[in-house]
Amino acid sequence: MFNENMIKLLTSGFCFIILVLLWNAFLANKLPEPFNTDLFDKSIPNYVLYGETIFRILVFFLPILIKVGLKKDINKIGLVVYIMGVIIYFISWLLLIYFPNSSWSTNLIGFMAPAYTPILWLIGLALLGEKLFLNLDYKPWVYIVISVFFVLIHSYHTYLAYNNYYR
Repeated sequence: MFNENMIKLLTSGFCFIILVLLWNAFLANKLPEPFNTDLFDKSIPNYVLYGETIFRILVFFLPILIKVGLKKDINKIGLVVYIMGVIIYFISWLLLIYFPNSSWSTNLIGFMAPAYTPILWLIGLALLGEKLFLNLDYKPWVYIVISVFFVLIHSYHTYLAYNNYYR
């Protein structure tokens, strides 16, 4: 019924990315005005925009190559970190959506929360990995390093957008 590629996709880290992609796709337009793409990207240097895009592509598509599992203790820890990270990430969005004028949403830490909180669920996803579908060894730290670069650049972009809007 399922071919080999379908089984690989269903056992890959991409299944964990889909939840976040759907969240972002359906709720991005509900975020407050400063997150509107035109305002958010206004006056942001191209090196930030391009760097963020490159690392976003890597972070969201590399999990297709990662087989996840729960055989080892580290995988189980990864699942807990992933779930807690997703919950914190979703809460950071909901606070901005439902309380856009609150002191949380209009201060730098709250405004930037959707940019820096993904590091939690990304680390969780890295720890869930068991092996690669390629003929290479799986090293969780490689995905973690790529994720850290993405979160740093994304956070810097968000910091610049905050300063453009609120200052």
